[in-house]
Amino acid sequence: MVGLKPRKIGDKLVPVFTDDELGACKGCGFQNRRDYAIISLFKDTGARLSELAGITTDDIVPREREAVVTGKGDKQRTIKYTYDTARALDRARSRCCPPLPHRAFTWSSRYG
Repeated sequence: MVGLKPRKIGDKLVPVFTDDELGACKGCGFQNRRDYAIISLFKDTGARLSELAGITTDDIVPREREAVVTGKGDKQRTIKYTYDTARALDRARSRCCPPLPHRAFTWSSRYG
């Protein structure tokens, strides 16, 4: 073991959405607002897809800018997000047709 050298690990940066790329989802339609809110939440929190997919309306606390997500092994954790994401979530929820019922999944489509 004395003569072995450790492997060199390169500094590989993880690509992150730029504001221009994220702005491509901005728009007035329901799907644009929903998609912008989803991507913005991903960007702010680093949550897993399965965690965000399972968020219900009761899991989001807009005043505190946080949400409770359930991850691997049914472990719950609280994620915090920025003011811009909170605004995007509010805009996406206000455009739902019909309004979301109690305990509904947040990312429903226009038709349910």
